[in-house]
This record gives sequence, C-alpha cells and structure tokens, in this order.
Amino acid sequence: MTSFIELEIIAITILAALACAVPGTIIALRGSPFITDTSAKSSVFGFAAGFASAWWLPSAALIPLGTAAALFGIWAANKIRAAKLMEKNSAASSVSSVLLAAGILIINGFTGVSGADISTVTAGDLAFVPFDRIKAGGYDMGPAAVYILGAVLFFNLMCVLVFYKEIKLSSMDEGYARSSQLKVDAVNILISFMTALTAASAFRVTGAFMAAAFILAPSLTARFYAKRLSALIITSALICVTACLTGFGLAYRANVLIAGTIVCVMGAFFIISAAAAPETGIIPMLSEKKKKRFRTGMLIASAHLYLREKESPEGKSVEAARLHTAMAWSGSFTGKIILALEREGLAEERNGLLALTEKGREKAEEALGIKMRRGLETKSP
Repeated sequence: MTSFIELEIIAITILAALACAVPGTIIALRGSPFITDTSAKSSVFGFAAGFASAWWLPSAALIPLGTAAALFGIWAANKIRAAKLMEKNSAASSVSSVLLAAGILIINGFTGVSGADISTVTAGDLAFVPFDRIKAGGYDMGPAAVYILGAVLFFNLMCVLVFYKEIKLSSMDEGYARSSQLKVDAVNILISFMTALTAASAFRVTGAFMAAAFILAPSLTARFYAKRLSALIITSALICVTACLTGFGLAYRANVLIAGTIVCVMGAFFIISAAAAPETGIIPMLSEKKKKRFRTGMLIASAHLYLREKESPEGKSVEAARLHTAMAWSGSFTGKIILALEREGLAEERNGLLALTEKGREKAEEALGIKMRRGLETKSP
C-alpha cells in the first residue's frame, strides 16, 4: 500500500466520521439513539434491492436507495410506536432487524457482485474504498467517497447552520417548542433524513454494525465536556479526528480492521471520559460526594460539640471519645473529622478533650440557624 493511498484512506475516514458527528450530536442531545441504529441497519435493504435490480449500478447511485430504506425503517418504527403496539426502542429494533435480515438474504444470492458480500455489510471495506475512483477526461479525480462524504458533511453543516435555532429548541425542550408554534415535526423529519443519508453514505466505510458507533460515540463522549449544540459539534469533531488518526495507526501496525479499530478507540475515549471527565465523570463525582460527606460530617460534629458545651457541666470541653459514640461513626472517620476540625481552626483537642474555637462556634451557630434566629429577634419590635 503506497503512502498516497494511506492518506486517501485517512481522509475518507475523517470525512466519514465528521459527517456522522453532525447528526450524531443532535441525536445525542435529543436522547433518541434508536434513529441511528434503525437507519444503519435498514439501509442494507436498500443497497441489496439496488444490487438485485441492477447489479451494474455504481456505489454512489445506491445511496438514494439506502437512504430511502433507512427513512422507511424510521417511519415504520414510529408508526408501530404511535399505534402503541410496542415501545419506541422495541419497534425500532424489530423493524431494523427485519430489514437487515432481508437485505442480507438478498445479498447472499449476489455474492459474485463486487462489494456486495457480508463483510462489506457488517464492517465495511475501507481499505478498498479508495479504488472506487472518479475519472473525467482521462484524468483521475480521486476517490468517489471523498466527494460523496464531503457533500454529505457540507449538507449536514448547512442544515445545522440554517435551522440552528429550530434544532436546538426542539432538542432541548420539545414541549416548549411546540407551544411556540415551531414546526417540530418538520425538524424531526429533517433530522431523520440527515441521519439516514449519513448512514447510507458512510456504509462502505463503516458497515451496518459500526455506523451507529461512528454517529453516536463521539457525540456521547463530547457531552462530558460541552453542553451547547455548537460546542458539542466542535468537540465531537475533534474527538472524531483524534480517534480516526489513532485508530488508523493502530490498525496499520496490527494489520487489523481499520473501522473496527477506530470504533474501539472511540469506545476507549468514552470509557475514559465517563470515568475521569471533570465534574461529570464517575471518579470526580465520587470524590466530590466524599468531600461533601466529609464537610457535612464536620458541620454535624461542630453542631454536636456546640450543643454539648451548652449542656455540659464541666465547661466548654467534651471528651473526644464521646463524639465517636454519640455520632455512631467509625473510629477512623471520627479521627479524620477531628483532624479536619483542628486543621480548619474550628476545634482544639487537649488531653483527650475537644473544644470549639470561636470560629467553630460561629460555624456551629450558622449550621444550627441560631444566627438567623438572633437576627430576626433583633429586628422584631
């Protein structure tokens, strides 16, 4: 494989990922991932029907058929759900599975047709996509996939730019959008068409089973770092480019499936982000929960010491051991709370006796609401 072909494969992969990222961001924001899976699997039936009726059709000519089949799958799933025969996800899974099975059965009978085998259906044939080239006037214009995916990416971006307000409003609060006389149904159709067209166009690159990952994985990862639609699209695009370059490098060295490796890298990005993303990651959230529990423990201990000081006949000191018994905390946790109180200057421990400082009493009064009551009593006539 020449270095120029490698660059073409990388360019095609990045274009496919970016084209998938735009509708994927909207779908992730709307919380309706069933559209992606339905589009990817249902489009197989359209490709199979195209090969069955006219095997000589070029790959670009099959995209409208794949798009139409994907839209049919989304429409059928919505009708089944509207009739209350199944839930949304169940209906989408059933329809897409039937259309996928039908497409594979049709393709099985046309295994002699170039590019129409089961491996192409499931995993794509990215390594061979650059060989499907456009030639005009005796000149090689480059891979057809570059033009197809570039056009799809441009179309998706134009849809977002033109209908940005409508897409954002209907995605964030559909009920409010309908009450504002916004044509939500038209926006839903547009998003469905964008997803179907993207899944059908990226089919040769990603395959039916990996198209959903190309569309959703970068967008779901981006949600850990961004909230606004524009920021989500930009973050998702950066994740796509990074995943494509990293995945291609790993696949080239290991001589394994390129699209599958890229999806694995996207999955790794998602897992890492879910675990360690600032604020929303599992580890930071657990750490913050632990800190919150610790801060609450300090306030409870301060309040307890304050009340004991008021009741205690021996003055303003309380045995540290009593705190462990009264709070029903573990010995290690109680010790950490006492150390934290001393470190913050809220309490002092001498000869096993624990006493609040002036700062600690103020914190305890604030926690018990005593300052607020005093302020109200002062203001009252």
